Amino acid sequence: MDYILLIIGLVMLYRRSYPWLFTIIITLASTYLQLPLDSEMQLMVGPTHNVADTGLLLYLLFWIREATCNGIYIRHPMATVVTVFSLFLILNGIFDILNGTATGDVIRYLKHWFYLTIVYINPSVSINDIKKSVKQIFWITFVISLVLIVQYLFNLELIGATNYGVRYTRGVKPPSFSIICCCLAVLNIFGFSNKVKIITGLSFLLPVLFCLKMSYFTTIFLTLLLCYLIKQDVNILKLLKYAVAGIIVIATIFYTSPSFQQRLEETIAQSGSSSTREEEGNFSYRIDHFSERLEYVLKDPVRSVRGLGYVQERNFHEQPFQLGQLNNWGSKAMLDTGDIAWSLLILRLGLLGLFFYILMYLKCLNMLWRYKNHDDFILVFFSYVFISLVFMSLGNALIAYGDFFIYPLLIIGVNAKSKKHENSALHMELLHRRC
Repeated sequence: MDYILLIIGLVMLYRRSYPWLFTIIITLASTYLQLPLDSEMQLMVGPTHNVADTGLLLYLLFWIREATCNGIYIRHPMATVVTVFSLFLILNGIFDILNGTATGDVIRYLKHWFYLTIVYINPSVSINDIKKSVKQIFWITFVISLVLIVQYLFNLELIGATNYGVRYTRGVKPPSFSIICCCLAVLNIFGFSNKVKIITGLSFLLPVLFCLKMSYFTTIFLTLLLCYLIKQDVNILKLLKYAVAGIIVIATIFYTSPSFQQRLEETIAQSGSSSTREEEGNFSYRIDHFSERLEYVLKDPVRSVRGLGYVQERNFHEQPFQLGQLNNWGSKAMLDTGDIAWSLLILRLGLLGLFFYILMYLKCLNMLWRYKNHDDFILVFFSYVFISLVFMSLGNALIAYGDFFIYPLLIIGVNAKSKKHENSALHMELLHRRC
C-alpha cells in the first residue's frame, strides 16, 4: 500500500500538485495516521520495512527538487531555532557513535527530525494549498472514523480490532488527526452546511469516546475552548448553545456507557494524586513514567546534558525502569513509548536538548500567534499546537516527532513570505509617492 502511495506521490511531485503531495507525505510519515495496523492490514509488499521511511523518501525527493530549483532558503522565521536544535541533534549523534552506539541506531532516531529541514527550502506553496491538503486529511480521517464507528457498534474486526490476536475490549484508537479535524469541523473552518458540520464533528468525536482516549477528548475540548477565548468576536449566545449541546451529548454517552463513565471518573480522580502506580494508562502513571526517567537522567552529569542518546530499544540491554508498557517483542519498553512525549524527549535529548526543543516549539507558537488573526484556520492550528504542548504531550507522543511540525512550519513560511511581499509593496508605494 505504501508503495502505491509513493508512486502516486511521485506523480504529484512531477506535476507540482503540492496539496496531494503533502497529504501523502503526512499519511506515510505518521504510518497511516497512527492507526494500529499490523503488516497484513498495511498491505505491505516486499521485505518488511517501516512505512514511515517511505514517507521520508518521498519528502527527501521533494526537498532535493525544491532545493535544486530554488536554492537553499535561509529567511524562514524558524530557520535559526531549527538550525540550533538540529546542530545539537547531529553533535549528540556523533558523540553516540564515538562512544559505541551503532550508526544505524543514530540514523534511525535522527531521520524523523529531517522534516524540520522544510524551513530551508522555498516551495511555491500558498495557504490555500495547505488548506487543501488538510482538507484531504480531513476527509480521509472522516472515512476512517465512520469505519471505526460501524466496527464498534456492530462488534466487527475491520481496522486494528485485535492486538497480537487479542481483541480490544474498547474501541480502537482513532487517527491522530481526529483531534484537529474535530476542531476544524466544529468551528466549520471549511464552510460546510450545518448538517455536514454536525455529521463530521460527531464522526470525529465518537471514535474518541468509544476508545476512552481521555487525552484526545480533553485536547479537543481545550483546543476549542482556547479558540473561542482568543477570538475577539465571540458570540456568547452561540458559545452557550454549543456548550449546552456538548453537555447533552457527553451526558448521554456518560449515562449510557458505564465503561466511559468509569474511565472519566478514574481520570479525574487520578489528576489530583500521582502517588499510585497500579493502573497503566491513567494520568498518574504517565506522570510517574516521566518522573522515573527524569530521575535516571539526572543521576549522571553527562546524561543530564545530552540524555541517554539514540540507542534503539532492542539494543538497550539494561532495565533501569519499573514502569513501561509492553513493546513489539513482548518485554517492558524502557526507552520508547507512544503515550508520554516528555519521557521520550528527556531520555533522548537530556536537559540541554530539551531546552533547544522547547525554544523551537515556543518560537513556532509565537509565529502562529502572530498570524492567528489572518485566518481562523491558523487560529485552530495555534490552539492545537499550544494544547498539544501543555496537555496532550502527557497522553500522546506526537510532538516528539518531526512530522508533527510539517503543517505548522509550512503555515509560518507561507505567511512570512506574504507579509514580506506586503511590506515590499508598501515600500515601493512610498517610494513612488516621494518621487
